[in-house]
Order: sequence, then structure tokens, then C-alpha cells
Amino acid sequence: MPFEIDGSFKNISLNVLMNQAKIARWNRVKIKISSPNFYLSGTAKNNINFNKNLKGSVPINGSIFFASTEEERFGAALLSLLVDKLPELSSISNSVSFLVTNFSNIPSSVHGTLIINEGLISTQDMLIENNQGRASLTATLNIETDIINGKINFYEDDETYLEATLKGNIKNPQILVGGKIIAEENSDTPRDIKKLFEEGINSLVDKLLRAND
Repeated sequence: MPFEIDGSFKNISLNVLMNQAKIARWNRVKIKISSPNFYLSGTAKNNINFNKNLKGSVPINGSIFFASTEEERFGAALLSLLVDKLPELSSISNSVSFLVTNFSNIPSSVHGTLIINEGLISTQDMLIENNQGRASLTATLNIETDIINGKINFYEDDETYLEATLKGNIKNPQILVGGKIIAEENSDTPRDIKKLFEEGINSLVDKLLRAND
């Protein structure tokens, strides 16, 4: 049974939807979205193939809020102070300070288009903006597996300042930032910047200081 749906919605909490669907529970990021004119089509005869047959286009306008703690902001400031003593900290200090200063605890707007086709939700033009900074997101989410793959570019003065790879289960994806300075034990393996915040920036500072005693 084929169907077509077009319409609009306003101020839907993505956090509530993800939680009710038992897909993910996000505590650090709050997202609300609206769409002035979305369109969906597909067939409802076979539930097994429902996602694969679903197609659509959903223009998105909304808001996003990244929460950070006082401890994390203190850790970012401490890293900046340590750069003179440990110049090798410059890269990670600049990255952490940039994210905390430009995107944490600051309401940001988000706008772009979601394309739904053959079991995938993708975007090529999602922008995140506020008075302090701007970032772009390109990503693909598999509806069946909840696996996301994407890239986030953070800009400064219209040039890419920081690149991050987004991958893993949508419930708890990794946000990987490459480079030996950010990687652990001087390896080339990218460091999960989200995990760095979760473990605590101060714990990283302590580890680095012990390694350089």
C-alpha cells in the first residue's frame, strides 16, 4: 500500500523522540527541530521492508545546545596555561579551548536538509551557527543498524580550523580528532574528543604532567 505524506512540524525535541524510541539518551546535547515543508513516501504493506522503501526530504531549522561543566572550562584554561611549559600541548589545548569557547553552553541554530532513501538518512549541508562560531556536518545514518558515519568541520574566519570524524552507534558515537598530539601515547590513532570530556580534562592534564616530570 503506497503512501505519500507532506506537511510541517515545529519545535520537536529530538532528545524526547530518541528516548521514546529507545534509540539513544543524550544528556550533553539538546536538539529541537522544525520543518516548514517535509515530504515522505513509501509502502506500508511489508513492515520488514518499510525502512528500505521509505524516501523523503526534510528541510530542518532548529536549535542545538552543548552543555559543559565548570570543571571542563577550568581544565581548558589550565591547558592553555601549560602550553608555555609543554609546547607539545599546543594542538590539543587550542582544539579544546576552541570547542569550549565557541560551542559549549551557547545556544546555536541548526539548519539544512535531511534526505531519506533506501534505509539511510543523510545530510550534506547541515550548518550549526552561533555568534561565536560555525560548523558544518555531513553524515549518513543507517536506520536499521543505528550506525552513523560523518564529518564535522569547525570554522574560524571562513576557514576550517578543526576537523572531526563522527562514527559508531547513534546512542554513543565517537567524535575523533586526528593528530599525534591529541592521540594517546604518541600513536597515529585519532583521539575521541567526546571521551576526553567524559573522562575529564583535568585527568588528561595530570597524565601529561606525570609523563613530563
